[in-house]
Amino acid sequence: MSADSEAGASVLQWSEPEAEDLEGYNVYRSPDTPVDVENSTPLTDGLVTGPPFTDESAENGTTYRYRVTAVDDSDNESAPSDSARVTPFADPPPRPSSQP
Repeated sequence: MSADSEAGASVLQWSEPEAEDLEGYNVYRSPDTPVDVENSTPLTDGLVTGPPFTDESAENGTTYRYRVTAVDDSDNESAPSDSARVTPFADPPPRPSSQP
């Protein structure tokens, strides 16, 4: 699993398992490490359909850690992925022109 930063968002990418009965994914987020999947609520109300996933509720300057689980059509949840860490940031202001 990997995470990239955008202004006000985290973009997550992971490898999809080879499973015919895959229904989707749960994404978990925490400011703490490790993300405690067993005692956390998924970030979204429903399953995520696949990578990439963009967390647009992330705030610039806050470091987040994410983990993902796969869910099959019987609602069995896989072991969590490795954790990915990212800090969203705002785009820097443009550089001043050096021409008079």
